[in-house]
Amino acid sequence: MEGGGGEVLAPGYPPRAVRVLELAQRVGLLITVAYESGHGGAVSASEMAGRGQALRPVERVARRAQVAAYNAWVEERERER
Repeated sequence: MEGGGGEVLAPGYPPRAVRVLELAQRVGLLITVAYESGHGGAVSASEMAGRGQALRPVERVARRAQVAAYNAWVEERERER
């Protein structure tokens, strides 16, 4: 199963982790596009700064979700003990 960023979780990961990774990668891709699209409709430096300020929390959440997906296998094994 492949996400938007091409990263694949190894066999044995919980299905939820696979879905979380796929969604987090899609969000990350959207953030990348938003940053790379030049001014993205912003007409002033303050509007561009505001867009960056709005995107940063979303970008952090997407990264945290990816880390959680990668750690899901270990956490699942810990719960089974």
